[in-house]
Amino acid sequence: MNKEVWLVAGILLVLVVLSFPVDALGITTMYYSGNSLTLKPGETKTISLGLSNMAGDSQNLTVIANITKGAEIAQLVEKDKQYSLPFGTNNNIGVNVVINAPIGDPIGKEYEVEVTITTVTSGVGGGVILGSSIGTTIPVTIVSPTGETIPPKTFNTWWVILILLIVIIIIIIILSRKKKKKR
Repeated sequence: MNKEVWLVAGILLVLVVLSFPVDALGITTMYYSGNSLTLKPGETKTISLGLSNMAGDSQNLTVIANITKGAEIAQLVEKDKQYSLPFGTNNNIGVNVVINAPIGDPIGKEYEVEVTITTVTSGVGGGVILGSSIGTTIPVTIVSPTGETIPPKTFNTWWVILILLIVIIIIIIILSRKKKKKR
């Protein structure tokens, strides 16, 4: 009898989960980990993020965009804009983001710009209720004016070990010579 109760509870749980509408909101970008946006100090670029509404319950969506990380270098071209995503939209509606590398940034400095897209619905009395959200992170790397990245300087332990060995050998030679002079 215990197995029957668990079976009925499991079936009910699956039915409840499947009854929720699924928002098929998607966001695409050309920049990702391993393919960062490169900017020279003082350079500004505008990039476009593609929005999709492809699967789910054939529901049209309204979304807003926000910069949730990296606002010191990025801003939305159209702040507070609501984007209408009819069902079947596949990356043909873009959210434009302006990214500006500060003039004094060192070569090799890295930033992350995070853009979050949130669904909105009309609330009672004309208010707006926020729904589900999805985000993407755009890595940004500051490059030299020639476009080359200069890797950050790293501390190489092999050089330290080599120098220590040379110092130890020199100390041993000096001490052995002092012993020979005393004899």
